[in-house]
Amino acid sequence: MKKLLFSLLLTICALTASAQMPVVELNDIEGNKVSTDTLAGPGRPVIVSFFATWCKPCMRELSAIADVYDEWQEETGVELFAISID
Repeated sequence: MKKLLFSLLLTICALTASAQMPVVELNDIEGNKVSTDTLAGPGRPVIVSFFATWCKPCMRELSAIADVYDEWQEETGVELFAISID
């Protein structure tokens, strides 16, 4: 039930969100530049999680997302981008 409610909430947020992510360049894990305007496709929800390895709530959040990510991706096509600030 929680998964269904969260999926519904995620879908509603994706459909009603009027704010857009600012266009900035970030480095991926291999040091390559990635522009934020290339992360999302049309009609595809995106989760951008800024975290630190020392942040316990951040790690719990990413762990909880990992538990249901495959289902979310199948249902909505969501993409997760986790960005470490360490």
